[in-house]
Amino acid sequence: MSARDARTLRPGRVRVGVGLVASTLVLALSVASAVSGALVGLLGLVLFGFGFLAYAFQLVHPRSRATRLDAEGFRVWNVWGQPIHSVAWDRVAEFGPVQSYGPWGRPAELVGFRCDPPLPPRWWQRTPHVLRRHLDGFDASLPDYYAGFDSTLELMLEYANEGLVTPARLSGHLSPL
Repeated sequence: MSARDARTLRPGRVRVGVGLVASTLVLALSVASAVSGALVGLLGLVLFGFGFLAYAFQLVHPRSRATRLDAEGFRVWNVWGQPIHSVAWDRVAEFGPVQSYGPWGRPAELVGFRCDPPLPPRWWQRTPHVLRRHLDGFDASLPDYYAGFDSTLELMLEYANEGLVTPARLSGHLSPL
């Protein structure tokens, strides 16, 4: 594997399409409710209008909710295509499972990662970051909408093992890799 073999993980178009259709239907109901004068209709317009925009943006923007893996490390972008994390493989101390809940309350197993030194949280991430580090020991996690926990973890370990030739790795410091 070389730098040319970089891979970008993105949510599936079917999953994004289902979210877009669902948010469009509820947005239409919210419009009808708002027109009839109901306050809940205005709340629905705001919430589901935002959801509609987010799902529509995911269909057109190449970095929306994406994770890029290459020989140097990985980068994660949010729904609007803004970078969230940029982590070199030699900073990753551990990968592991993080239990969470996905859409409609279904359980999800995410790929968590802990860095050494820890990732500095951005201002809006401070409380969730501290809680996550305290509760499950990880700095952050990747979403479950790529290929599931096992496949995503296997792919990340493949890239990490290819990209790491450091004294820390040779000494066994990065045990999961």
